[in-house]
Amino acid sequence: VMASIIRGDDNFDSSAAGGLKFISSTDISSDATAEFTGFNSALYDSYEFVFSNVLPATDGTIFSMRTSSNGGVSYNTGTGDYSRATGFINYAISGQGGGASASYISVSYAGVGNASGEQGVSGVVKVFSPHLIKRTYLMSDVVYVDNGGVYYRTTGLGARLTDAVVNGIRFYYSSGNLASGTITMYGKVNS
Repeated sequence: VMASIIRGDDNFDSSAAGGLKFISSTDISSDATAEFTGFNSALYDSYEFVFSNVLPATDGTIFSMRTSSNGGVSYNTGTGDYSRATGFINYAISGQGGGASASYISVSYAGVGNASGEQGVSGVVKVFSPHLIKRTYLMSDVVYVDNGGVYYRTTGLGARLTDAVVNGIRFYYSSGNLASGTITMYGKVNS
């Protein structure tokens, strides 16, 4: 009996409208933050950031993000800059984990572990319409092990609370450095 193998079309053009196109990737090695400024409204309507085993240097810290409207020269860090919510996939997240007084958007709900067998955060963050002078929405879906050995799948959402073009994203842990892992940025092609 011959097994059938299903594979993608070798001629698939991911640069066609609606497809995802690779923009950049960073391999982390004890970095304070990972920052991305490859936003281009002429090419992309939205973006996806894919995390592969982004491990904290400090055990039990929250994986977070902030936005920039000046190409990464500075990032918004004020108490009322973001509205955010995070929780378990089956958890009612309305208002959970923050509200309108946040100075960052949470990607993880619990503190991420860094002991043996705790492999950091893996998953995705989507950024919607950052090129519009409106509130930019962000949505996350990640998996990780907390510092107590509990496995999590966490979904989250956030919004920048001022109308502005977003052209920079910073990922970081609430304490200590990003120890290791990879973050890759893709753009959703607009035409």
